[in-house]
Amino acid sequence: MWWLAVGLKVLIGMIFLSAGVSKAMRRSSLERMVRHHGIHNPLLVRLVSNGLLTAEITIGGILLIAWSRLGIRIGSAGAIALLLIFAALSLRLALLKRPFRCQCSPLLAGHTSGPAVALRNLGLAALTGMLFFLHLDESGIATWTIT
Repeated sequence: MWWLAVGLKVLIGMIFLSAGVSKAMRRSSLERMVRHHGIHNPLLVRLVSNGLLTAEITIGGILLIAWSRLGIRIGSAGAIALLLIFAALSLRLALLKRPFRCQCSPLLAGHTSGPAVALRNLGLAALTGMLFFLHLDESGIATWTIT
């Protein structure tokens, strides 16, 4: 169980950290994606872009360094929220027949928004939900907890 918890923590943390850093390095692509979703005011585009990459880097960092129950839950909750938002936005673009070629994370490879990406994000959200309910005690033993 301990390896499962640590593996999920590292995997999800690296996905978010690499996605945030990738977005920071490809700011023009990120801003193009924000505009593709209907935000056109230059100030709002910049604010949304900066907020998104900052949130991803922060969540990834928290998941990689947190060992407390609270830290893991905070990182997991943030990751779940973003993954659900990303899934909804990907489905929205698919329904509007406006796919977007995303290069947001070197760990997830380039992809085009749509139902497959939404399903991938929902799957990652489910895995992250497992992490949310795993608890590592002081001795490193992992247990499931609902509280």
